[in-house]
Amino acid sequence: MMKKLRFGIEDGKIYEVADSTLLVFIDETGAPSRSDPNAPIFGVGGLIVEGNKYFDEVEIPWHNMKNRYFSGFKTPLHAADIRQPTKKQIKALNQFFLSHDFGRFANTCVDKTVNNSGHNIEHILMTLLWDRIREVANKMRWVDIFIIFEENHHLIPSFKQEFMSKTPKTKSGQSIKVTYYTHLKDPVFAGMEVADFIIHTAGREARLLRDQLFEKTVSESQPDFKNVFDKKWPNSYFNLSRATINESS
Repeated sequence: MMKKLRFGIEDGKIYEVADSTLLVFIDETGAPSRSDPNAPIFGVGGLIVEGNKYFDEVEIPWHNMKNRYFSGFKTPLHAADIRQPTKKQIKALNQFFLSHDFGRFANTCVDKTVNNSGHNIEHILMTLLWDRIREVANKMRWVDIFIIFEENHHLIPSFKQEFMSKTPKTKSGQSIKVTYYTHLKDPVFAGMEVADFIIHTAGREARLLRDQLFEKTVSESQPDFKNVFDKKWPNSYFNLSRATINESS
């Protein structure tokens, strides 16, 4: 059975996604320069869910939550825009991430990240994206992959060069079919909004790691990070502290 998802891409076409398709929504937080003193971080990551679970585990509960605790499902909801959330809103967001079965993944870095690799930091994080996706996807059942990346003119070149150029393969060496689409920023799309909250939370965790000088074991993660990256759901998070030249290559 095919389920229709309406994507906000350039031609406004309705794209059909099968139950067996793995949906991957990718967003970013911060800027590669990491020069903003209020946000000295950069990260890419988001949401992974099987096609047959998308509506029940993501879109319907997300829309219900927005209708009840925010301005309705037709109004865009972005993590950075919530300045003074109420206790009920915070509880509703935490409950959403604790209660629904989908994967969460992120790569982050901060202004203290040492980069001696000779490559731009955005290229490095994009290269590492497949590692995060593979770690989460291996815990799910699917046939092909449908990736939606939020439109960002600055990051699209590195996305194409370092991410789209890689061809994922099965353990037996067969190539996996991957379809890519860019989602516009303005239209409301539950999958992208949830991805926005995931990577925003990962960015906040990266700031905590920055302040703890990259200790291998963080004594206490922030509460919302624990909720978003709850261990009962497939997840993968990596904060880059140092990038060096691979001598073996």
